Amino acid sequence: MLAPLLSDHILSDIVLPIAISGSLGGLFVYVAFCSWAHGILSENYPALLGVSSGAMSSNLGQGIREFYEVPPALRSREIWRIANPLHKWFFVATRVVGWLWTLSLVLMVLDLVLMPKH
Repeated sequence: MLAPLLSDHILSDIVLPIAISGSLGGLFVYVAFCSWAHGILSENYPALLGVSSGAMSSNLGQGIREFYEVPPALRSREIWRIANPLHKWFFVATRVVGWLWTLSLVLMVLDLVLMPKH
C-alpha cells in the first residue's frame, strides 16, 4: 500500500531536495531569529534570560549564548505576559520556525531511512 507512495522517484527527486533545502534555509532563518530574539530579550526583558556563567560572559561565547539562552526563554510562560504585542508575535514566530526546522530535519532523516536501497 505504501509502495506507490514511497517510490524511489518521489523520495529521491522530490522529498529529499525539499527536506535538504528546507533544513538549510530553516537553519539560517532560525539562527537569525534567535539572534534578534536574544537582542530583544537582553535589551527589554533581561530577567527572562538565564544567568550567564563566568566562562561564557566573554565575547568568545557570544554567538553560542543565543542558542542556549533563547529557546528556554521562549518556552517559558513569561513570554505570554509580555505587554508588547510585536515582541510576543516575534517570539511565537521564532518558536514556529524552530518547530518547522526540526520537522524538516526529521523529514530528511526519514527520507534517507525509507529510501529504497538498490
